[in-house]
Amino acid sequence: MKGDAEQSLAADGAIACFSSNLVPFSLNADRAPQLKASVRCSACMRIEQMQKPSYRMLLVNFTLILFGGITFPSAVSALAQDSLLVGTYGFVHWETTGITSGILLNRKKIPIRFAADSDALALTAFLALKWQVLAPNANGRNIIVIGQLGRASKFTPKCDQCAQSEEYREFRLIDWYITTPFKVAHWQEDRLPFRVHTSQQRALRRTDFKEFDGKDALDLKRFQRQVGKTIHRRI
Repeated sequence: MKGDAEQSLAADGAIACFSSNLVPFSLNADRAPQLKASVRCSACMRIEQMQKPSYRMLLVNFTLILFGGITFPSAVSALAQDSLLVGTYGFVHWETTGITSGILLNRKKIPIRFAADSDALALTAFLALKWQVLAPNANGRNIIVIGQLGRASKFTPKCDQCAQSEEYREFRLIDWYITTPFKVAHWQEDRLPFRVHTSQQRALRRTDFKEFDGKDALDLKRFQRQVGKTIHRRI
């Protein structure tokens, strides 16, 4: 009888210990009245506190491996990069002797320089876009760039022979597009006064780009979106 009573009490204590996860405390009051509330689940709470971080780490690791195809150490390295998550930004351009490119962030112009690890084709095509298309559309609304903006500010070189040092942030370009229809600038250099006129163009043409390797095989559809069919979010 004594052995049965001890086994019963041990079973009741185990039930009380795990009751916070399985059943309400009130269901254990009649079965284990010997256990005080302060003692009832102290062991469980200590075990739970030790195990929770491990479970979370395992869950994160498993999720990253399952859906991202990466291991936990590489995930930590990726999160530690000094850049924001991939975002969509309006591109702006201004005429100056220094940095001429930027993006809109919270309605503020942020000067940028494209990072060396940008998408090669996207960057090459973007830099090859002729001034006649770039200038009238780089207003923060018509040309959209997709990529990662560096968190830390950088500065152009400073020296006696250099121009004034300018602050900028690196931008890792992943993709870009121009909304259609868009404006194209026209002018006649041999006529004075010099005047610029604009007209509407419905889609990109290969003649809108300067020459570069791969221009003839360029997928023009990749770099344009028709207004009203694609909704983009500017940060």
